[in-house]
Amino acid sequence: MFFSILSRYIMRSMLLPFICCICGFIFVFFIANVQDDLSDMLKLDSTTDIISYYFLLIPDKFTYIAPMSLLLATIYCFSSLNRNHEIIAMRSAGLSLTKLSAPIYVFSILVGIGLYVSSQYIEPYCRLKTFELSTRADSMDKNHDFHVFTAIDNNSTRKWALSSDEDKNFTGIQLLEYDENNFLTREIEALSGQFSKELGWQFEEVSIAEFSPERRIKKIEKHESYSRPDIKDDPILLSNIDELKGTPSIAQIKRELNSGRPVDKKRQAFLETRQYSLIFTPFSCLIGVLLGIPLATSNQRSAGMSSASRAIGIMLIFYIINSLFTNLGRNDILPPFIAASLATVIFVSLGLAASLKD
Repeated sequence: MFFSILSRYIMRSMLLPFICCICGFIFVFFIANVQDDLSDMLKLDSTTDIISYYFLLIPDKFTYIAPMSLLLATIYCFSSLNRNHEIIAMRSAGLSLTKLSAPIYVFSILVGIGLYVSSQYIEPYCRLKTFELSTRADSMDKNHDFHVFTAIDNNSTRKWALSSDEDKNFTGIQLLEYDENNFLTREIEALSGQFSKELGWQFEEVSIAEFSPERRIKKIEKHESYSRPDIKDDPILLSNIDELKGTPSIAQIKRELNSGRPVDKKRQAFLETRQYSLIFTPFSCLIGVLLGIPLATSNQRSAGMSSASRAIGIMLIFYIINSLFTNLGRNDILPPFIAASLATVIFVSLGLAASLKD
């Protein structure tokens, strides 16, 4: 059934409008992002970085682009079939609407899987790169800044306090290093320092205090220059890292929850709700198809635009309700699983009920 001539015909009728919708939405988001951020991005003085920034923003929008594109493409495809009486001819041949729609259902599931893969692997990378570029652009406006941040590795924690000037020279540096048991092992104070992503940290005019397990100072050393190539903590990036904490992937969520470090109740609710949301979000692709087909195959011959308007309205209601429940879960008012799944379950059920009426 999936590879029959009829199935291929229906898929061809849908793929072109789907691709056109994807390109159209990308263009709209691209223009909106250019209007919002171009003045800041021009500070980078690099055409490659500016273009990269805007293209790296695109994957983060696919959560909305893919379901809406599927919805509009489905309505266009089936409205055309209905308008040309092809649906009636196919039903006369003994084919139900459910069987005719099977390739579209499979395609929407594949798009949903792609959306999930993107949210776990592509979006986190793009989000980090755009964050680095935007942070670098913002920092170019500041003549002097003070940075306080914490960097966490698998077996150690580092707490920083330092100042930076407009040329990104770092002064008044204090670094506290803790082991996996959160015991202070070393304190570094430096008059100045330089950071490189490739070479790590180079401190100047340094005082180093080593601590024993009993939290007593074992020894104090002074150096004119002290190199730490093993430390790759970027102060500009890490001092603004809280902006990224609101959009972790499932792998990052599990890493934080299983790190053994204490997580407050509200943060745990936020992370668990985010985790379940990432799992259920791809089902919005199926919702678009389940809503689009029954609306497009109504008895009205000119129902294309009205069906699209109604379907888009229903999808917007879905996004509003889903956002409401998600926020309740993130604030620990609803259980995370229920908050993340309830809107999706309701609308998938409604879509299935409408689609199975043949």
